Amino acid sequence: ARAGSGAARMWWTETGPLVNTAQFPCNEKRAAGRMLWLLSLARHYRATLDRLYLYSWRGTGCDGFDAGLTRPDGTLRPAYETLLHYERVHGL
Repeated sequence: ARAGSGAARMWWTETGPLVNTAQFPCNEKRAAGRMLWLLSLARHYRATLDRLYLYSWRGTGCDGFDAGLTRPDGTLRPAYETLLHYERVHGL
């Protein structure tokens, strides 16, 4: 897209902090760190990034694939707190 007109716009979809996958065992702290990385990357590309959609609001409790910002009972995970803090400091 950049090789073309340079006016290409991006949407990032189905992204977010992975709490649990086959490759990454359940770890909410790691997911919070990945959320910070994702937001920093999005900020870097903000000139061409129009939208960013997170994959899942509610997690599965590490029962299989889990990328939720909250636990199954609705309590907030550290990645959600990271998102809130980043928004307060940098805006979104």
